[in-house]
Amino acid sequence: MQTPYNALTGTLYSGKNIDTLLRAMAAGGYTDPQFVTFRQALKLGRCVCKGQKAAARIVKVVTGTKTVETAEGKDKRRAVGLRSYSVFNLAQTAPLADAS
Repeated sequence: MQTPYNALTGTLYSGKNIDTLLRAMAAGGYTDPQFVTFRQALKLGRCVCKGQKAAARIVKVVTGTKTVETAEGKDKRRAVGLRSYSVFNLAQTAPLADAS
């Protein structure tokens, strides 16, 4: 199987997301390694077919920064959190004209 990637941006998924999306491909019987969010599908002129279930992918996001005094001076620190996005295999979508 090919490494899953984002159909709109072309970005390869990494880390635990690869395992999650490969399992979703195997469970759904999908051979296409392309995934999109609901809004990305709309940007591609596609919609998610009725009744389809999404797979989740996890992304690191910067939730804020603060300046901290250290012995060497001031240092900026970032607060990083995790966010989950629902993604669909491209095979779970259809062109907008054919949507059902």
